[in-house]
Amino acid sequence: MIVLEEMDGADFQEYLKFSIENYANEKVKAGTWKKEEAEALAGDQLARILPQGKETPNHFLFNIVEMDNSRKAGVLWLGILESGRDYAGAYVWDIVINPEFRGKGYGKQAMIAAEEKAKALGQRRITLHVFGHNTVAINLYKSTGFNVTDLIMSKEI
Repeated sequence: MIVLEEMDGADFQEYLKFSIENYANEKVKAGTWKKEEAEALAGDQLARILPQGKETPNHFLFNIVEMDNSRKAGVLWLGILESGRDYAGAYVWDIVINPEFRGKGYGKQAMIAAEEKAKALGQRRITLHVFGHNTVAINLYKSTGFNVTDLIMSKEI
């Protein structure tokens, strides 16, 4: 079993560094950014989304923590998107399960916990983005009841 614990400042700085590098790599793997520009673009995008860092209103950054021994199994970033937007409601900006915890149900537990947090925040919908090459995540989301609402495809010609 896991619990979501709010990140402190040190945890957030560690996550931010990881997130910029990870997001840049995913965008390169997806073919949407060039390697030489990816890290700068990722940093800029995160700075726009979180202009006040972990104190940015309507953004909630959590450590995913094992209940029995308090080991950090990963992170979850949940936000609330304003009404009038395409995906108004709760939005999972990021979920990362640390490698040694993968394949053990932590991702599924974290997604259930994210839904509970979203409901507690008065939300009736939860949305997320997943890269098409991330089949493990896609299967996790499908197993927790998510449905495809948009699908963007491209082909190199």
